[in-house]
Amino acid sequence: MIWKIKEADKDLVKNLSRELNISEILSRLLINRGITTKNKAEKFLHPSFNDLANPFLLAGMEKAVERIKAAKEKGEKILIYGDYDVDGVTSIALLLSFFRELGLKSLFYIPNRLTEGYGLNKEALKLAHAQKVSLIITVDCGITNSEEILFAKSLGIDIIITDHHLPEEGKRIESLVTIDPMVGECPEELKYLAGVGVAYKLIQALKGNSATGGDLSQHLDLVALGTIADLVPLTGENRILVTEGLKQIKESKKEGIKALLRVSKLTDQEINPHHVGFLLGPRLNAAGRVASAKESVELLSTKSYEKANTIAKKLDKQNQERQEIQKDMFKEACDLIKKEKLDSSYSIVLIKEGWHPGVAGIVASKVVEKFYRPTIVLCLEKGIAKGSGRSIENFHLFSAIKRCKDLLLSCGGHKLAIGLTLKKEKIPQFKKRLEEEARRSISEDDFKKKISIDSLLSLQEITPSFLDDLKGLAPFGRGNPRPVFASRNLIVGNFLRKNPEHLFCWLKEGCHPVDGMGKGTYLEAAGFGMAKTVDLSPGEVVDAAYYPNINDWQGIKRIQLNLKDIKNSGHCESKV
Repeated sequence: MIWKIKEADKDLVKNLSRELNISEILSRLLINRGITTKNKAEKFLHPSFNDLANPFLLAGMEKAVERIKAAKEKGEKILIYGDYDVDGVTSIALLLSFFRELGLKSLFYIPNRLTEGYGLNKEALKLAHAQKVSLIITVDCGITNSEEILFAKSLGIDIIITDHHLPEEGKRIESLVTIDPMVGECPEELKYLAGVGVAYKLIQALKGNSATGGDLSQHLDLVALGTIADLVPLTGENRILVTEGLKQIKESKKEGIKALLRVSKLTDQEINPHHVGFLLGPRLNAAGRVASAKESVELLSTKSYEKANTIAKKLDKQNQERQEIQKDMFKEACDLIKKEKLDSSYSIVLIKEGWHPGVAGIVASKVVEKFYRPTIVLCLEKGIAKGSGRSIENFHLFSAIKRCKDLLLSCGGHKLAIGLTLKKEKIPQFKKRLEEEARRSISEDDFKKKISIDSLLSLQEITPSFLDDLKGLAPFGRGNPRPVFASRNLIVGNFLRKNPEHLFCWLKEGCHPVDGMGKGTYLEAAGFGMAKTVDLSPGEVVDAAYYPNINDWQGIKRIQLNLKDIKNSGHCESKV
């Protein structure tokens, strides 16, 4: 792994530190994130509802509000049409709850991942027409459905698109209104809203631009869930929405979210993005992966304790099923890579009949994590291959896929993640073309995992007050990663406990005998998943890259270094 230690202008660090009355290390961390002025730093460190952008700065918002208000006056039936992932189901639940508060006649539709696929489809539009729906509002989808929108128009149905994806090149969207920060001009702070963030701006506009949140704050639990789960940057408006939304999740009055917290064993805990990404989000996603995502929407919108409890337990069970399917698929994927010697290629395309398309994206992510190659996992059924792809940092997978579009039935996505469908007979040619694209764009160095180091530290600097400073940068996620530090010339001490998967040891600063750890600064270190890949012995001198946190082990709280990488120093240098 290549370590890239960030440099910051020393005078700028000192000036910002002095202006804000903060430590120099916190000043450096802000500068590393592109925050170099007092005004920007204050907004970043203290996210506030007062800094929410006016929703009418999004193109199309005024017209959308007028059309929805007209629908209310005429008693029209509105269909909310969304995606089956967490961003989609939270967006639907958000609009559904708010529309009911307004007294709007509303229902929702969410396609089946396995039988209908992503986005609008004509059969669903025919059903909406039969139900006398005259207005459809899409959430987290629609921008790539130019043909289906024309079909809806022919049925006399108006469509308001709210989305955050890129439109198809050269395709004109004939919707009544399109609200998408990726289409047209909008303020920078709104550019990377998730689908649920765009939906929130819509209800904010319908409420009359309730800039301070007002009674809209009760809906931010849904916004935080969808925003974090969709891996959009936690900067700009997203930072405000997620910071406030995480508080709302803990205190949520929604029976569905309370039930979700119970089955995830998170009741009474401070909720952070990790909990959403690895515990709450996967349970909400499970229904859409192995069954129907409608139940996730019903969970998030029900007011019944009993119904919420029943659905949450069912989602928990479906998540366990998903984990088993994923585990088996990943093993089979690794076996295929080994058999076909794909770990030496520039791209990996895996295909097998019987694989479950609902977990293809997760398996692709795990393959990328292990082999660090752009990866596409295809599930074959009746001559059609459906799947998902994930990429590495320096390869724009969606751009590469678009250059192979003549071979595909459909595709969509962004730089690091895509979804696609193609015929079985096109797969060999697709694999060849994708490999050519990868070889044109990727260098050998791109296959080496890199880690960005915010600063070199002495272990003596890692104190409780230092950790308090770091909390001011949270919530962490894409666009605002958890700060990573490095310390050099550390002595490996005694191992704390044996574990077949994880590494637990003491790391000590200075060239002192290891016996009893001696005098000096030493901290506990944890290398999760490192037990089989890192070979350490007490007394070795190492460099460590890590993020520090508080470990609560059997009721005892202490500072722990969560290792990102560790390597032999080869020698011991004096600290100055």
